[in-house]
Amino acid sequence: MLLLRRCHKLKLSALDGFIEKLRRSFEEEERSNLVVPTFKKAMLYPDEIAVKDINGEYTYFQLYMSAKRLAIQISNICGKRETYFR
Repeated sequence: MLLLRRCHKLKLSALDGFIEKLRRSFEEEERSNLVVPTFKKAMLYPDEIAVKDINGEYTYFQLYMSAKRLAIQISNICGKRETYFR
């Protein structure tokens, strides 16, 4: 049980480190006026509004999940990249 707790703490610590690194990268890209990839905003601000139009509002998380589903559908139709280029 103690080993499981230690593993869990290590995973959380690694995740916290990843999120902090992602946040610093995001802030640096914004300061440099670079285009920040949507997936970074989706991970840092999932509930923030990313797009608003006459049809409604969409959060970064909703856009990320929609893009991910579309990528899977395209991959299923076209095949995996390795297979496609052989």
